[in-house]
Amino acid sequence: MDDNDNKNKGKGILGQITDTIGLPADLVNKAVSFMGQVINPVALEAGGILHDQVRSYRFKRQIIMLNNTQEYCRLHNIDPKKVALKNIVPLLEYGSLEEE
Repeated sequence: MDDNDNKNKGKGILGQITDTIGLPADLVNKAVSFMGQVINPVALEAGGILHDQVRSYRFKRQIIMLNNTQEYCRLHNIDPKKVALKNIVPLLEYGSLEEE
């Protein structure tokens, strides 16, 4: 281990950054805090948009699966019966993850 490793060993990542770039720790902390304020809302919004797109995709897959099931029953002269929600909900959830 050299002297730089020994100096940085007890410091956190921000301490190491301030030493490396030669800026005061309070200035770096303020910049990191500001970045957190700016980036976090953007990241949350992007996550929400992605969540909505996945939800829409899964809903479409559920509709297709129900239509395919109905057609299968019709072609094979199967008279569908009522199915308990505890059985149909997981089927629709897991089925919506499948591709064609």
